[in-house]
Order: sequence, then C-alpha cells, then structure tokens
Amino acid sequence: MTLTSPPSAGALRPTPRLDTPEALQRLMGAPYPLSDQQFATVTAPLSPQVVIAGAGSGKTTVMAARVVWLVATGQVAPQEVLGLTFTTKAAHELGTRIRESLRAAHILHAPGERPVGLAEGPGAAEEPEEPEEPTVA
Repeated sequence: MTLTSPPSAGALRPTPRLDTPEALQRLMGAPYPLSDQQFATVTAPLSPQVVIAGAGSGKTTVMAARVVWLVATGQVAPQEVLGLTFTTKAAHELGTRIRESLRAAHILHAPGERPVGLAEGPGAAEEPEEPEEPTVA
C-alpha cells in the first residue's frame, strides 16, 4: 500500500496499488475486471482522450474506471474532472456511475454520511473537507 493525496486534497490517505484490472475491480467493487484493452485505456498517460466504441462495449464503465484510477492514484482531484457526452441521458448515466464508483472506492461519501473514523460530539475534530464531485455534462 502507498500513500497518495490528490493535488487539491488535504491529508495523505492509503491507497492500494492499482496496477492490474483485478486491483481496480476490487477498489471499485465492480462485478468483473476490465479487459486488457480497457485497462490500458484507463491507465493511459494523463492527457485528453477520445474513446470510440460500439454500443454495449463498456465505454461508460471505462470512463468511470478512468476517473477512479486517476483520483485514487493521486493524479487529479475529483473536482478537476470534466466528462463530456453527447446526450443528457448519457451524462446522467456517466455521472451516476462515476459517483457510485468513487463511493465504492471510499473516495466520496454518500450525501449526509460521515466519513468513517471521525469522532462525534463536543471536542471532536473538525470534519475534513469533502472532495467535490466531478462534472459530467
């Protein structure tokens, strides 16, 4: 396990090595690992990318996995992500998948949920700043 912190985040947090499709699958709580080709797309160098593939080929899954991988490896903060789609329906689906994947990876918390391990009551430490969510349009 290594310690990483997204550029805009505060304290360091432990993150597992994400160098195999199976490691990313475990982090995201996904039902199956990505293919080698999908994993290569997810772990490609940080630069703008275009993913072109047919219906049902896993584009949304790959885009959500890319966001989780980039955030979990400390390369970007969630609020530094912009995902673009062609339709509002696709934007809604992608946004939902990204949020669910980040929550499964314990990077984002569900609305109203306290981060695990925080003390409650008088004298409790202040809550750490919650990362903002990615923007999907």
